[in-house]
Amino acid sequence: MKKIALILLLSILLTSTTCDGELPDQFDHSLGGAWNMTGYVFFGPSVPNLQPGDVIWEFETGIQLLTIENNVSDVYPYLPESGTHTFSITGDTVIIEGLGLESYTFEVDGDMLTLVYQDDPQIADDELGILFTRRQ
Repeated sequence: MKKIALILLLSILLTSTTCDGELPDQFDHSLGGAWNMTGYVFFGPSVPNLQPGDVIWEFETGIQLLTIENNVSDVYPYLPESGTHTFSITGDTVIIEGLGLESYTFEVDGDMLTLVYQDDPQIADDELGILFTRRQ
C-alpha cells in the first residue's frame, strides 16, 4: 500500500511541476521598443506640436533601461531631457528613476502607448498624460 501511495504522490508531483526551463516573465514586454512622443497633455505654457523623431523614448525591458532622445529641447524646455534612466514595472505601473515625475500607469493599445503620471490627489489632481506611437 505504501508503494502505491508513493508512486501516486510522485506521479502527481511530476505532472504538476513540469517546467519549460524559463523563468516567469516579470516585465510587460509590450512596452519594450522605441516610441515617438506625439503629445503631452498637461496644464502648462504650451502644448507641444511634435513630429515623429522629435522626442523618442526607447524602453529596453531586458536590461530595464529607458533612453530618451529629445531633439526639440530648445523649443520645449519642459519636456524630459535626453538621457538614460532605469525603470521597473509592476502590473500597469512603470517607475522611472531620476526623471522627476517617476510613477506612471501605462497602457499599450496596438501601436499606441499612453503614460499617465500618478500624482498625489490630496496635493493636486491635474493629471499629466504622455502619448506615443511605436517607431517603425
